[in-house]
Amino acid sequence: LFLMIRRPPRSTQGVSSAASDVYKRQAWYPTSLKGYKQVTNYDALAVSLEEAQKFNITVWIGLNDNSDWWELSASDEEWLINEFEIGKQIIEDVWRKYGAKYGSAIAGFYPVFEVDNLAFSKKEHQQRMARVYKDIVDFTHKLTSKPVMIAPYFDEFFLGPIMNAKEFAQMWADIVTVAAIDIIALQDGIG
Repeated sequence: LFLMIRRPPRSTQGVSSAASDVYKRQAWYPTSLKGYKQVTNYDALAVSLEEAQKFNITVWIGLNDNSDWWELSASDEEWLINEFEIGKQIIEDVWRKYGAKYGSAIAGFYPVFEVDNLAFSKKEHQQRMARVYKDIVDFTHKLTSKPVMIAPYFDEFFLGPIMNAKEFAQMWADIVTVAAIDIIALQDGIG
């Protein structure tokens, strides 16, 4: 769970993760999702949102994380669709629990799976990502009117068949033609 709390001169944003790991079926709040267990003895998300509201901070809600992403990503369409369906369930669960009271503190939603220039060189995988992004963005906009942010990763030092910067840019141009992603926060590959 990440949240930056400070007294800002104007609205500041932080990031919070609503579900820590789908594989472990854990959540940081009292979720209604079947089979998930809250890993804290208090509602960490409500505390974060309450503090954010108090200090005029907006919080991006990180969705489900699953360590299988690094092996499967878009190569397994059934797995990918299921993960994004879980993300939609988290959005709905979080919005129904906190939207009315803390909606002004929720900046938007953040599907945490990082699309990179190594695992997504196949057009078929890119098209799968465009479809699941479209689905989750449309769902989020309709339910909450909040934006969706993603954080793809570009690394020029990957070994093996990779997309160069021009190909990576074209992939994203193709994806955003299909999916109206609100914010693309490109990671720099230094970390």
